[in-house]
Amino acid sequence: MDNNVRNFWKAVTKIILLSMTFISPVIVFANYHTGYYYGHAPPNGVSAYIRTWNYNFAEQHFYVNYICVYLSAGFNWWFSTGFCKDYRQNYQLKYFVEKSDRNGAPGPEWISSPTPVSGTYYTYFVEKMSGSNWKAYVIGKYSKTKSLNPYAAADYGALVETTTSSIRIDGSHFNYISAKPGTGDWYLWEDKYNVITPPDSPYGLTTPHTYEFYAYGGG
Repeated sequence: MDNNVRNFWKAVTKIILLSMTFISPVIVFANYHTGYYYGHAPPNGVSAYIRTWNYNFAEQHFYVNYICVYLSAGFNWWFSTGFCKDYRQNYQLKYFVEKSDRNGAPGPEWISSPTPVSGTYYTYFVEKMSGSNWKAYVIGKYSKTKSLNPYAAADYGALVETTTSSIRIDGSHFNYISAKPGTGDWYLWEDKYNVITPPDSPYGLTTPHTYEFYAYGGG
């Protein structure tokens, strides 16, 4: 394992142990992750075309598929959006937005309506706006703008996350993962990216392109 990957997983461990924002303060899980992170940060945003999938489970767990802007080199501050299935939302598929910064980590903000449809693809955006504002949205579905501190992008991620290895993630598909270097067009992740799958993960990736992956495993 090279130093960049080792340092990344130290940072992820720090997130899990110190932040745990998506997780109940009563029930604490060791989360599992797989996906891509970029390795640097074009300043103005990240987007991805993500398939919605539905896996049934009965215990107090969740899974999420999301894109994320990291706001610090230690990965402990971020702003993210995607879809989830969570016991705190009666196991219903939901869109969500979540932030963690110097001002706190209030946890996920679930979008009550509309809701994502299993088997359907949606393009998710996290985009830099004016000043300290970032916007998370799916066109025609929802839009949430948050003021962040700090607000400069340090890196980007596109990930699948679960709280138990018993959740099977074979329905996961991310495509056309893009970054926005300027104020105009979005560009596919073609020049640099990194796979996030720790050695003991129950999950793996099929990676047909630098801007696309299928996740699998668990159950």
